[in-house]
Amino acid sequence: MSARDLQAQALEQLFDDPERNEKVAERPKIPHAREPWDRIRNTLGSNAGPGSGDFHVYRELRRLESDRVSEMVDDGKRAAEQEAYEKRVRLREIEDAEKTAKNRARRERKKQAQKRRKLEVAEQAAQTTQSEQSKPADAPQASAQPRETHVPAAREADD
Repeated sequence: MSARDLQAQALEQLFDDPERNEKVAERPKIPHAREPWDRIRNTLGSNAGPGSGDFHVYRELRRLESDRVSEMVDDGKRAAEQEAYEKRVRLREIEDAEKTAKNRARRERKKQAQKRRKLEVAEQAAQTTQSEQSKPADAPQASAQPRETHVPAAREADD
């Protein structure tokens, strides 16, 4: 029997009884490689005087440290600006919500007053029709003829 046949036979046995607990071989664990060391860049010698290239190394290290510090300061400024911006946005949203609520209440009051006025007009109309119906039939009606009005004559200008 070849390795392929053995593996096929093992798979057939697994599929024959799926309820059976079989331990499946796990992948072999590969030992983790050691973490790479941080490269130490500022290796200066321990001799008494600096060499000809040490100034350039110092200048590069100073520049890198300066860049790192300025980046930290910029990050702090950006974070403060972002926080201030978010605070302004929240305050503006609160003010807008208050203003909207105030205007909504004013519109609602106006609508209620308009309904109240409409109701009052309807009540007055109902009262007038009711009072007209309750008048006796032999009461004199107002004439439909217009009243004569007195118009003073225009003054003649004295020459």
